[in-house]
Formats: sequence, C-alpha cells, structure tokens
Amino acid sequence: MQTVYDDFKESLRGIRLLNTKEIYFIRLVLHGYKTYDIVKYLEIEIEQYYKIINSIKLKLNCTSWYKVVIKSFELEIIKLEDFLDNLVKEEALLFEEEIMSKLIKEKVSNKEIRYLVSDFYNSCTSKLENLCTDVFSEEEKFFLRLKFEGNNDESIERKLKLEPEEVNTYQEKLFIKLQVNDWFNALKKAIQFGVLKIKDELHVDFEIHVYEVSVNMISINSFKNYSYKEKKLSIYLQLLRFYSKLELDYLSKASM
Repeated sequence: MQTVYDDFKESLRGIRLLNTKEIYFIRLVLHGYKTYDIVKYLEIEIEQYYKIINSIKLKLNCTSWYKVVIKSFELEIIKLEDFLDNLVKEEALLFEEEIMSKLIKEKVSNKEIRYLVSDFYNSCTSKLENLCTDVFSEEEKFFLRLKFEGNNDESIERKLKLEPEEVNTYQEKLFIKLQVNDWFNALKKAIQFGVLKIKDELHVDFEIHVYEVSVNMISINSFKNYSYKEKKLSIYLQLLRFYSKLELDYLSKASM
C-alpha cells in the first residue's frame, strides 16, 4: 500500500526530474501562451521547443501532453490553485466569510459546514457556466466528448464523417470558441461551460471531498495559536484546494 510518505517522495522525484525551464514551460502553456510566444519568451529556437516537450514527456513517463499536465498537478510540480479562474477565487472570498461566521459559534455541526462547502462549489459551477456566450452545435459537443474519451483522429473522422483535414480545422475552431491553445484547457473550459456534460458519468465522490474539507475547517478553527485572520486565510485556501482537487479529479478521467 502506498503511504503519504511515498506520495511525498514521488512528488519530490518529479520536481527533481524537471529543470526550471521545463517547469516554466508547462506553466506558460497552461497560461495560454502560443508556441510563438513561448519560443520568444524563453529565447529558444522552434527545434528546442519540441525538444523540451519530448524531454518532459520522457521524464514524467507520459505519452501525451495532456497526461504531462495531469501528472504535473498530481506530483505538485505545479500547483492546482495557481490556475483557478478568478471567479472561483472571488466566490471563495465570499464563502470564507460565511463559513467563518458559522465556525465561531460554540456548537457548529459538520453538516452546516458541508452545506456551505457544497453551496460554494455549486455557486462556482453555475456562474462559470453562465460565462459561456458562444453556442456550440451538437456536432461540436460530440467532437469534444470523442476527444475526452480518447478517440484518435481516424476514429473521429469516421464517427463524424469528416475528411482528414477537417479534424484539425474543427479543433482550431473549438479552441477559438473556448479561447484556449491546448486540450487540457479546452476540456476544462468545456466542462465549466456545460458544453461537455460528463460529470454525472464519472466516478468522482463529491461527498467525500466535501466531508474532508469540512473536517479540516473545523479543525483549523480549533487552533489556539491561530489569529482570526489566519483562520480566515486558511479557510479560503481550503476552499481553493477543494475546488481545484475536484476539477482535477474530473479532468484526470479523460483518456487523452
């Protein structure tokens, strides 16, 4: 059985494996930088750009860039919270206040905190979905689902009755609509916008996540050496961590 210490050692191993430029490279891609921008920013040639990608894949033992991103988050080479939408952070600030007002009561139940944590998540998902202003056709939604399920280009061509060159055109159009440059951010946005409706089909135990974070919050409130401001900050960070872990759980189910 793998222990917490084993997980920690694996995390350190990942950080040691990747050099600073490689870690920075991953961050730039996730922040939406295009190939040309990354080449210019890192002052490298285009050949070196692809060498860095292959080096990262090799070091993390990943067959695709999507898997590289997932593993980088899982090993905490990069932090989940650094790539959360501002809307989620704003909601966390609002709910942190409400949760703290409950926690300072003498007899607060875990159930009360769980309700607030669930409300926080539901509020985030509802507001993120409302940010979607584009209309996606059923064919586009099916294309996204096929990618999520791990279908290759040939399979997508057959199922959508597309010509080979049309698959890339389709992808480019979807990236423009979703305002992204890679498949990790594309699927993340598609799920957020409700364009890719797969949450109910995936085996992610929402209630366990909610329970764990509520226990952590009640525990934080009991810390005698924490000031009120320190407790508030800790609750805020717990909300961000909770949301980002759930988001990663869903995205890690993709067969990319």
